[in-house]
Amino acid sequence: MRLGGPVTPRDLGPEEWAARAGALGYRAANAPLDESADDATVRAYVRAAREADLAAAYIRAVAAEGG
Repeated sequence: MRLGGPVTPRDLGPEEWAARAGALGYRAANAPLDESADDATVRAYVRAAREADLAAAYIRAVAAEGG
């Protein structure tokens, strides 16, 4: 099981978001994305989460497409 929570501020870029989550001791975090995020942005957050060994909530179907 991974424990985590929200990472603020919500306007962090993917790498900053993943680093902040790690600094908070999280192993999981809510991605700061909504349904308007384009595929490239979603993929960037997926990549940052993978590189940080972070489980990310709200990574829509594009992540399953090899993001």
